[in-house]
Amino acid sequence: MGAFLTQTLSSHRLIVMVFELVSHGAFRPSKLSRDSPFSRSNSGGIRARSRFYSDTYKELKNIHAKYTESPNTRPSDPRDSLFSAFLLNKAGFDVTIFEAEDHVGGRVKTHYLDKDSSDKWQYCELGAMRLPWQDGNGNDIAEHKLVFMLIEQLNDMNKQDHPDRHIELIDFILSCDDLLTSENLAFNRALTYFNDIRMTNSKAGANPGALGFPEKSLGIMNKMYPPTKSKWTIQELWGMAVQPFVKQLHESFEDGKKHLFKYDGISVRDYLRGDPVKSATDGGMLETFHIPLEEKFISSIETFNSATGLFRLAFTETILDYFTFQASKWKTISGGLSRLPQAFLPYLEEKIKFKSSVQALEEIEGKVKVTYVGVIKDKMFPVLTPENTKEDVFNHVIVTCPLGVVRRWRLPKFNFGKTMAIRTLNYNNSAKIFLQFKQRFWEDRKIKGGASSTDLKIRTVVYPSYGLESDGYSVLLASYTWANDATRWGGSTKEDVIELALRDLEMLHNGDVVRRNYTGNSAVHYWSTDPTAGGGASAVFEPGQFTSWLPDLIEPEYNIHFAGEHTDVHHSWIVGALNSAMYSFKNIMYKEGMEDKYNEIIKPYQDFLADSSK
Repeated sequence: MGAFLTQTLSSHRLIVMVFELVSHGAFRPSKLSRDSPFSRSNSGGIRARSRFYSDTYKELKNIHAKYTESPNTRPSDPRDSLFSAFLLNKAGFDVTIFEAEDHVGGRVKTHYLDKDSSDKWQYCELGAMRLPWQDGNGNDIAEHKLVFMLIEQLNDMNKQDHPDRHIELIDFILSCDDLLTSENLAFNRALTYFNDIRMTNSKAGANPGALGFPEKSLGIMNKMYPPTKSKWTIQELWGMAVQPFVKQLHESFEDGKKHLFKYDGISVRDYLRGDPVKSATDGGMLETFHIPLEEKFISSIETFNSATGLFRLAFTETILDYFTFQASKWKTISGGLSRLPQAFLPYLEEKIKFKSSVQALEEIEGKVKVTYVGVIKDKMFPVLTPENTKEDVFNHVIVTCPLGVVRRWRLPKFNFGKTMAIRTLNYNNSAKIFLQFKQRFWEDRKIKGGASSTDLKIRTVVYPSYGLESDGYSVLLASYTWANDATRWGGSTKEDVIELALRDLEMLHNGDVVRRNYTGNSAVHYWSTDPTAGGGASAVFEPGQFTSWLPDLIEPEYNIHFAGEHTDVHHSWIVGALNSAMYSFKNIMYKEGMEDKYNEIIKPYQDFLADSSK
């Protein structure tokens, strides 16, 4: 790494604060998403998706040019991911990373249980837990390729001197369907349990109307569809609503996104009601769903396909999330996803100020002063005194922490749009409940990986993809909830949460095998109360927020660069954080007149970035 340090840059100091990596999925795995005519099996769609970052960088080019050509732009503010620091360190900048916790990772947060913690399978992914990898034809998922390229690069760098930092990728089984062959049909036994009706996922997929939800009779409109079809299930209605947008995104992400953003001013619920709406981008009138739905259908679709309360949020957000969540093959990291941020430590650990909480950013004579304190007994915002307050000055600052955290700082006077973005951009709640069991009782019932879904309080149960058929203790993600479903866990004690989760697991699996095997060891995490998350797990925008506030947020001001998943279209995914870090890196390099060095450093990612350096 020393070869990249240059004396001419020794005075160029940059601050990077808190690592920003997340991943999730708020939608049920769907046969529609993988097997429909609009899935990745369409080779033209694959080519269109591979151009995603090329199109995105073109869209941001005006912002980039305005910033890099302005002679009066002043230095500025804080926080970017380890990836930003990694790139800038290679370019020769003196980088400082402010981290409020005693470890790196942010919302990549692996918790290792005390009991049998030496066993590599006894851990809980409180945050990110899976990585979209390939489509059904074995093609890499274009927009997530950067994550795997970074892992490959880190492994290569650590191979000789830091072999303990090696990142081993293993399969993540998103759905039991992924394991189906003519020989193992019996293993498709994960459960669907709604309206007191229990069946396997395979049976629910083959009989979508058998779960007790209302069905829609189209009447005279039925002439648009097969004449033998008199009623439509909520799953079929949802597919008809989202398919036109997913198809456009596959054919051309740039054109599809442009069309989709016309609907940015409405919620999912607004769209499904079928009333005409005004375009968020050009003011024209737009048609919505051609089959207007009553509330009982809308709420049923939300309950089965999403999380309670998400349909009040932006229609654009839902389509983009649905589009992102379509990989057929997934990966995770053996030993926990925290091994990804930890792989940076051999190169960045000495530059990290652990247990340091930023209090204020201030522009001073073309630079940025950062005020911070040491975190003592988890107190991030103590009464400020001369004794506990520290200050430092930097040329550039990258801010990647959640905006709920930024809101706590004293800030320079940003433009109105950026100020509103920091104040109003929406974050979604999430909660995870992990229980440890003496044995994998679910595998005795032919469930290997995948997930069960239910309208019970636990909503989604994720069975471990690692350690399949192993003996001994195992950790189960007994409840994975979002939005209102997550919020409703928050008022209970941990003891009550565990008991309620056990009751639901017994109901779902129809037996006392659950309680008999529970070891008493558990982990519960509410992202809404995590002080480093600022009120939510990840960005999920409300109607109008993409088009109203995001452009102002990502425009550098006072050399303060905002990055993180909330500044990208791929909210909640690791690649959103990495892509935004790359964009901030480019802005800084061009601002400092280092275009050639930028092109040299991004060579390992050229296939991913396409013409981003042009």
